[in-house]
Order: sequence, then structure tokens, then C-alpha cells
Amino acid sequence: MEKLLASQTQKITKLSRGQQIEGEIVAITDRELTLDLGAKSEGTLSARELPESLLKDLKPGDKVKAYVVIPENEYGQIILSYQQKRDDRASSSRGYPQSRGINWPKFTQAQNQKNKLQGIIKEANKGGLIVEVDGSRGFIPHSQLGLELLGKDMDELIGQQISVSVIEVDEGSNKLVFSQKEAESEAFDKAVEKYKPDEMVKGEVVNVSEAGVTVKLEDGIEGFLRASKADTKYETGKSMSFLVDSIDTQRKRINLAPFVTSTTGLIYK
Repeated sequence: MEKLLASQTQKITKLSRGQQIEGEIVAITDRELTLDLGAKSEGTLSARELPESLLKDLKPGDKVKAYVVIPENEYGQIILSYQQKRDDRASSSRGYPQSRGINWPKFTQAQNQKNKLQGIIKEANKGGLIVEVDGSRGFIPHSQLGLELLGKDMDELIGQQISVSVIEVDEGSNKLVFSQKEAESEAFDKAVEKYKPDEMVKGEVVNVSEAGVTVKLEDGIEGFLRASKADTKYETGKSMSFLVDSIDTQRKRINLAPFVTSTTGLIYK
């Protein structure tokens, strides 16, 4: 048993982009399938990639083979793709990022010089967007999306052009991470000085995720309430009052805390 557990752990930790893997379906929604990959790891697979004839017959407990697109996103999930595994040929025959060859020095230089790059949104999943820049695919986690995208249906963004900056380049793990927020941070730099800790601010909830609640405070200024601090149900589109907790200059956002009164609790505006 110890050898089996060790082999499963080793299998998961050594996943690389383009690698084929099999998992057991543990949940199915209209948008995605969640697969148990062993060693307490889960992968998500977009339902829209699967042939309708196959999808209608799938159920929890069935096993599915897919290819790794993102070895691990910001929530610790493995993002998978079904499209590239029509047969058992290597994924390189269908053009996964690693088979095309990523120009690592180019992206390292772009990161160091803080250059903006133009890309096309290729896929959307629970963790964020997969964007192709000059033939190389990278990942934009939800936390690095600009406010104008957070309130939209991610699937409808596929095919659109997007301006990004590079925030992580790791050739060893074949990891390329982009940020839309970093590419559009001038508004934050100009307006951040007027936000002070413990002051009340008003904003519109634009996204609710496992990590927390994203709030639009004004054009180009994002607030974020961590899930651990959220003490009520938050709904997108609702305008609310919050307290400024701290200023996160690295992530270009205002960390928030709930605004509470002694008599009525959270104030809804």
C-alpha cells in the first residue's frame, strides 16, 4: 500500500503540460467535469470540448482520459483538455504549447521589461483563461483578470484579443503565467493614494469565487474580500459597503473587510 501511495504521489507531482492522464469523474455540471486524479488531486475538464454523443452518457464513476493544459492553477487544480486526445498519439501532433516550443527568453525579457503583449483567448475554465501569444499558450488566473472581464461569461470571451503582461516564467515546469491586470494598472497607481485603511468604501460585486469576492470600486480599481473574511452571501451585481483593510500594491488591488454596524449587520446599498 505504501508503494502504491508513493507511486500515485509521484505521478501527480510530475505532471507536465501535454501529458496524458486518466481520472475518475466525481462531478458533472453543464460547464465542466471534475476528475479525481489520485493522491488527493483533482482536475477540471471543460464539458464543451467533449463530443455530445459521449458527454450525454458520462456519469460519476466513469473514467476519462485527457491531457494536462495547466499542471496547477492558483486553486491547486489541474486543468485538462480532451480535444487533443482523439487517439494515443503524442499531444505534440495536435499543437500543445510545449510541442510548439515556447520562446522562454522572449517571455523572460518581457517580464523583466514589463512589456505588454497581445494575445488571443483560446480557452476558459474554472481557474481562468488560457491565452495564446505568438503561438505559445499561457494561463491567466482569475485573480489576474481585469474588472471588465470578471463580470462576463468566460466562454463568450474565447477568440477575443487581449493585452497581457508576463508575471511568471518557469521553463522547468513548463509554466507561463500572464496577467491582464498588470497590463492595465495605470489607473490603480494614480488613484490608490486616496484609499486609507479602516475607511468605508462602496463598490459593486463583480465576481464570487472560492478565493473570495472581487469588487469594482471605480474604473480600474479593484477591491478584494478574502473568503475567510466573508460572513454573508455575496451576489454579483449587488452594490455594498466595505472597509479598506490594506493596500496590495503587488496585486494592484484594495484588500477589503466587511462593513458592519452594531444594529443591522452588513449594509446593502
